[in-house]
Amino acid sequence: MGEVHLVQHAMLGSEFAAKVLHPRFASNEQLVDRVRIEAQSLGQLEHPNIVRVSSFGRLRDGRPFIIMEPLSGTTLESEVRNRDRLPLIEAIRYALQLASALAAAHELGVIHRDIKPDNLFLHHEHDGSRIIKVLDFGVARVVPGISDASPVPLMLPTDTGIVVGTPRYVSPEAARGQRVDHRADIYAAGLVLYFMLAGRGPFDHIKDEQLVLAAHVHEPPRPLATHGIEGLTPEVEQLVAKMLAKAPEQRFASARELEARLATLLQHTVARVEHAVTVPVRPAAPPQPQPEVVRPTQSAAPIPAVIPGSAPEPPTPAPVLALREGRSPAFVAGVFLVVALLVGLASAGAVIVLRRVLGAA
Repeated sequence: MGEVHLVQHAMLGSEFAAKVLHPRFASNEQLVDRVRIEAQSLGQLEHPNIVRVSSFGRLRDGRPFIIMEPLSGTTLESEVRNRDRLPLIEAIRYALQLASALAAAHELGVIHRDIKPDNLFLHHEHDGSRIIKVLDFGVARVVPGISDASPVPLMLPTDTGIVVGTPRYVSPEAARGQRVDHRADIYAAGLVLYFMLAGRGPFDHIKDEQLVLAAHVHEPPRPLATHGIEGLTPEVEQLVAKMLAKAPEQRFASARELEARLATLLQHTVARVEHAVTVPVRPAAPPQPQPEVVRPTQSAAPIPAVIPGSAPEPPTPAPVLALREGRSPAFVAGVFLVVALLVGLASAGAVIVLRRVLGAA
């Protein structure tokens, strides 16, 4: 419905983005008033994850324009399509930023009603990091009485029964043509988180837009576990399922509650990943050498049974050779005397033989 131009401040030289209503809608009073609501909403929302607005006015031909901060990066839609899907921690971090932005908008009494990856911009910060920037409050609904700073509601309200938003990202109650509240944005945020994790929406297999609207109302989304998501836990599955509940009262009661739950989930996920990285896996202990068992070459004799009341049989005497294992002092002395006697006899015989030889000479 509009055009976006890169513009330069005539006096300061600073660059901005100018969003201008398309000429063919210049005569549509409702759309002109929507630009006013968008400008006033964004002007009140000083949040790091919502695009900042610095001015609002009209061109010479009467078309309204909004002056916004220039952004550098790409849409979340393009990012996921180029990478197939986002890692778990990165997806949860972006979902947390989105929930924080929605909480700020809802507390101002503004319901976005068109949360989708094309309206979420991944902006490059000066430090090299990237953050979500929520864009395009062009179909936002203002709820009176929420905040004194809320914009004045639309002068010409949308007719009842009209589906407002993008069919693939509308809530079940919006698909029925019912009036929505802030919980419709929570449902759309659940679809965005699903898209980041799975690389596709739960109803992307349906091509007809009317059937997509019917699926939001009746068809349960395909479980995330069927997409082979690395690191997916039941905690993540339960959170997304709660965001995508068909009945608004079964979803999170507020975006602020969702933000708190996502913050806890992100903390647990980061801690689990860091623990898996920093704690080394202990290698299996090497097998300990078993003591060598010396088995006898002959089978052992059976142990005789002892009959109660009878004296045990005396042990079988050990073989004589067993004395070599530990000789007594008497045995050693006897062996010494025998050896000495034999040596003496040998010496005496040698003397007799020697005398005979000398005598003969």
